[in-house]
Amino acid sequence: MTMAAAAAAIDGVAVALEIIDSRYAGFEFRLPDVVADNTSAAAFVVGDWVDPATAGDLTALRCVFSGDGRELHSATGAAVLGHPLRALIHLSEHLAKRGEGLPAGAIVLAGALTDAVPIRPGVVYRAGIDRLGTICFSTPHR
Repeated sequence: MTMAAAAAAIDGVAVALEIIDSRYAGFEFRLPDVVADNTSAAAFVVGDWVDPATAGDLTALRCVFSGDGRELHSATGAAVLGHPLRALIHLSEHLAKRGEGLPAGAIVLAGALTDAVPIRPGVVYRAGIDRLGTICFSTPHR
């Protein structure tokens, strides 16, 4: 799959936050561990969908991730394999080798632009990406 084909295959792009729940202390693991741990996936939060034609160059869009108004990390879309569409290409090619494909409307998380951060109770976390918008979530106080 080419970059042009990947771009043509998507209906929308959005800000998303993945909430991970790793069973490995210190977040130290190897690839087989990640597979056994269901990729540490627990949930994700996704914002409003934006037409890819209006999003601009995905590699240049800046993401700021903050907790309680304090910037924790920032990066551009280039942090995901050099271009977020490369994640879609790799996934599509892997599925094609197995005779499978992505169903229409599938949500694909391209990958993290920033480091993982331990979630603390009661903190409001926010992610904003230029031209795509902002999303937030919080966990209850204990």
